Amino acid sequence: MAHVTKTPAFDRRVWLLALAFFAIGTDFNVVSGILPSLARSLDVSVPAAGQVVSTYALFYAVCAPVLAGLTAHIPRKPLIVISLTAFALANAASALSPNYAFLIGTRIVAAFAASVFSPAAYGLAATLARADRRGAALSAALSGITISLVVGVPIGAYIGNRFGWPATFWFVTALTLIGAAGLAMRLPHVDTPATAQAPGLAARFAPLANREVLLGMAPSLVWYVAMFALFTYLGAAMTERGMTKEELSVIYGAFGVGCLFGNHIGGKLSDWFGSQRIVAIALVLQIANLVWLGLAGSSLIANACSVAIYGMNMWFLFPAQQSRLLSIAPQHGPLVLALNNSTMYLGGAIGSAASALLIRHGIATAQLPWVSCALFFAGLVLFALCSWALRRDALRGRQPAGGGKSPNQSVRN
Repeated sequence: MAHVTKTPAFDRRVWLLALAFFAIGTDFNVVSGILPSLARSLDVSVPAAGQVVSTYALFYAVCAPVLAGLTAHIPRKPLIVISLTAFALANAASALSPNYAFLIGTRIVAAFAASVFSPAAYGLAATLARADRRGAALSAALSGITISLVVGVPIGAYIGNRFGWPATFWFVTALTLIGAAGLAMRLPHVDTPATAQAPGLAARFAPLANREVLLGMAPSLVWYVAMFALFTYLGAAMTERGMTKEELSVIYGAFGVGCLFGNHIGGKLSDWFGSQRIVAIALVLQIANLVWLGLAGSSLIANACSVAIYGMNMWFLFPAQQSRLLSIAPQHGPLVLALNNSTMYLGGAIGSAASALLIRHGIATAQLPWVSCALFFAGLVLFALCSWALRRDALRGRQPAGGGKSPNQSVRN
């Protein structure tokens, strides 16, 4: 293999993957901040505009595991560069959309391209590091998504509200093209995947036949629905509460800071106190916080603080749930984590669609924190029931399907 210059932890080219993830994270999450202006420009209702998010999320959730299996034997470099280029072109088409139907079509293409890129980028990041530093390389690559929430989404929302919503998609297009060009020039040419070890399509869904995995993942689907039931329409809700375009940027900036803080300490807290406890605490805090947000009225400070806590709890939950699933099914580790990622996008599709339905039936967008609160409470109840079932199975000495360790470790966590 060609000689590459490495840092003490991993190859510097991992940061080019982080830039690409930054663009993809901005693209998915920024639509919430430009939803009101997008709806006005395309002459559609806010619930209809919200389907821009749910369509993208649904296609990503379905396509990611399927396409990861179908493209497992394709060399990483051309796959990554081509998928990123397609993603950039889809965003350019979104910016040029003459009507709502065309925009929906471009979001489907963008989701398709992103679902090809992401699993390929995960695998490439791992190959650009020593065996003992692969976790650090993956964390560095995925930091682009976290940073997109702190920087990309507030900037993208400001650009869209200041210069028109197409400008936001041009912003994403530019970021993506920079990442694609850098990866095209800098990635090694000898990067064919280890085909003998690449799991096939059926193998990627095999963990779903495991009772413990299903019990572990079911609550997360509910709380991802709860998250996006509010987040998709957060900009519309804050606008209905009287926030100006500038104040919307403050709100999304607060959300990003909360996500950054939650991501920074969420994994550490899971290691110190156990993922089971952190998930439970985060759910309880989120429910209490959403009650506060529901009562915050038009106060910028109160809304910004509550939205920051909302973002913090979102990113408390994600690493804690990842750790929890690894302890439940260590023999299916990477596949379970990939399925959990698809579960998040599926929850996004269901949550945004559910809120759209409620808005059409008379629920004000400003009242969506109460909807999210009720869904998080349902997620907490389901989490308690599934945890009880896992603990009962452990006491009865059940073994996970397909062999491996019993879920005792997950009970302790």
